[in-house]
Amino acid sequence: MNKIFYLLIFLFLHFFLFSTTVFHTYKNDFHKNNHKTINDLLQKKENFSKGNENYFHEAQFAKQGITIFTFVTFNNSVFGENDCKLNCIITFKNGETYVFDQDYSSKEVKIHDGNFHIQFGKKNYLRINKDVYAIKIDNKDIHLSLNYHYSNNGFIFGDGKVQLSKKKFLGFSQPIIGAQVQGKLKYQEQNISLDGWGSVDHDFNNVSPIDNPRLWRSFWFYEKKYAIIIHTFILPDGRQIDRMVFCKDGQIVSHYINQGLNTKKKFIDQESQIDFPAEYAINYQNDSEHVKAEIKYLEFTNKVQAFAHLPPLVHKIVAMAVGEMWGLRFWARGKFTIQINGRTEEFQLTGLGNYVDVVK
Repeated sequence: MNKIFYLLIFLFLHFFLFSTTVFHTYKNDFHKNNHKTINDLLQKKENFSKGNENYFHEAQFAKQGITIFTFVTFNNSVFGENDCKLNCIITFKNGETYVFDQDYSSKEVKIHDGNFHIQFGKKNYLRINKDVYAIKIDNKDIHLSLNYHYSNNGFIFGDGKVQLSKKKFLGFSQPIIGAQVQGKLKYQEQNISLDGWGSVDHDFNNVSPIDNPRLWRSFWFYEKKYAIIIHTFILPDGRQIDRMVFCKDGQIVSHYINQGLNTKKKFIDQESQIDFPAEYAINYQNDSEHVKAEIKYLEFTNKVQAFAHLPPLVHKIVAMAVGEMWGLRFWARGKFTIQINGRTEEFQLTGLGNYVDVVK
């Protein structure tokens, strides 16, 4: 009887915490509050105490078969320290993966005034220089420099916040969408010139790991004319929230939030044991616009076990509590039909997908 009572209390609290409005200030139009300067959206939230803040960089170089994901995480939620992690995962065409993972104390991180500029130790940084967003990672194993040449403003859905309760929220913004990315990589005595596409997200929240979404489905599709970014996450209460931004000729044409991403033709990936979809269907619609897409998985680029870096005992405890989390990254092909104000365009794009899921 006591177990049933506590279960009912838990379900009540769970419903209460996760029943508020999603992106409550967002509207699907082009009012000025949606379009922000990239510098504004990138600025670190210095007054954001006891929370978490993340910079997520994606870059794909299809000709070389190289993908680069760079993460910067500020974790202020446990001890009040401005501890920081810089992580970079480079995957090569032959399947080889290099991982740079470095922790920094608050004394080793310098946040400059003015244009966005964060320095990590003596050599590594993220910064804006005129109309270029630059990443530099330099250590004994690799020398990496990436320049994101952006042509449009950043974007945020309303105030960017998904309210989980009166005080708890998840915050999302997309400072850079579909930029041409050029750079240089030196690795194992090889000098590689990079030329491709990429985007940057800036997220912030004040929730515990228990409240954070652990299920993500993301896509980045680019070519010279079009750029489409799709982010879907599923909250612990089961709600699915989709965000999509569509760019044409370097300008944001439209954006949506909807429950429009569906999966089909699943198979069990033997390494991760994730039930992985081989195909995805998208159907976003409002009064004047309609976006349909069929996305097909082509091949995996790499698979990331999220908790693998933890000490074995801690890893085991975390996996027992929330499950074993995997990120499966893959090349994909999307066939899009986009209708805006009665005009229809059809096109196909190749890009990257990221499927994050949990095995319990």
